[in-house]
Amino acid sequence: LPPCISVRNIQQACESNGTLPIHYLAHAQCMCSPPSSFFADWQGCRNCIEAHGGLSQRDLARYSVVISSASNALCTGTPTAAFDKVFESVDAKVPAATSGATIMSDRLPGRTDVAFYYTASGSQGVGAITGQS
Repeated sequence: LPPCISVRNIQQACESNGTLPIHYLAHAQCMCSPPSSFFADWQGCRNCIEAHGGLSQRDLARYSVVISSASNALCTGTPTAAFDKVFESVDAKVPAATSGATIMSDRLPGRTDVAFYYTASGSQGVGAITGQS
């Protein structure tokens, strides 16, 4: 499954059912707990976008920091917001990358095989929700 489609599927399946702590906990478990592939798929999606000229290498480097920080914020401790809000908050704080090419170009014109930019490490999908979540 192309990683961008997997990301969209996981986000939809893991959407929070409300704003209570138990809702955010279930949301975080769905996004973060094994066997969730969300964050690996998210990076694979950005790799595709960069490979096809939608992001520069510099942008890709910055987004790698953003997603790592957003993953850490959502997946460790007690979640206090859904992924989209966590991502927005982190994205606003991460400075622009200062290294890497700034040119955007399609390095894989006409090549749509996912294997050119991403190999899933296991099955793709949501994480396990446990306990009262």
